[in-house]
Amino acid sequence: MNAPFNYLENLTNRLHLGAMKIPENIRNKHVRYILSCQNSDGGFYGRDPESDLYYTGFALRSLLILNALDTPTCEKVGTFLSLRLHSQASLVDFFSLVYSAVIVSMGGGPDVFATSGDWTETIGAFLASLRGADGGFGKVPGGKESSTYMSFLALLCHQLIGKKIASPDSLVAFVHSRLRGDGGFVEYGPMRKSGTNPTAAGMGILRAIAPQLLQGDMKNNLINFYKGMMGDENGFKANHRIPFCDVLSTFTSLWSLAELDALDDLPLEKISQYVLSTGNIQGGFHGGSWDAGRDVEYSFYALGALALLASRK
Repeated sequence: MNAPFNYLENLTNRLHLGAMKIPENIRNKHVRYILSCQNSDGGFYGRDPESDLYYTGFALRSLLILNALDTPTCEKVGTFLSLRLHSQASLVDFFSLVYSAVIVSMGGGPDVFATSGDWTETIGAFLASLRGADGGFGKVPGGKESSTYMSFLALLCHQLIGKKIASPDSLVAFVHSRLRGDGGFVEYGPMRKSGTNPTAAGMGILRAIAPQLLQGDMKNNLINFYKGMMGDENGFKANHRIPFCDVLSTFTSLWSLAELDALDDLPLEKISQYVLSTGNIQGGFHGGSWDAGRDVEYSFYALGALALLASRK
């Protein structure tokens, strides 16, 4: 029997291999920027100066793929995570906490959950409270409608704690309900036009649970959908209504197309130039040409995009 597909492990391994082909001077500049965003409490900040679980997760993921994690950094982050064990109110926070704790342990830091009893049961119960009647997951317990992206995060959390998701067929049916005629997926049911990032989430769920569905017409339609999201800047847009590109959508598009074995007929060098153009001379990346700021989240997406592009060279 084949081993279960682990989405984050697959993603991280592929990004790490590609990131090692990014020129060293570029890698080092962005490592310095990311490390400069760590506060004295061990967490990392984003657009505001306070440490944040969400941005801490992206900082750690960036350092991981750049082979720049060290024990002192992970020990500091471990202290921050330990103080946040009981402060999560949403699935986004839970995912950030759990994945950060896994990375910290991998990097030589402490076991954040060592004194928390059977924390996998606690997290499993929280995830179950987010399950909707439609088979998907919401952001918080008691939400009115499930979200494609939150359902994807719930799946990743299950994989991180080593638990199988209950009623996987109902989750697949939920994802199918979000498929639209343009070839992509929407975030919420009333939406009619697909988005780049909900489509990546829908694909991720199917890749983990029902990969056989990502073949034939669905595969071709997904490829065409993503190619249609390329903008004049040679990056990718979040949806058809937005006129500008961003590095988040560029990363998710490239990753999805890589999973569909459809990267090689794209203008990869032009896309690379677009991503590099969003970099700050002092390190870190902006969200796009429209963004005056920079942060560790967009830096992860830009570095991930460059890693995927470098892997094709």
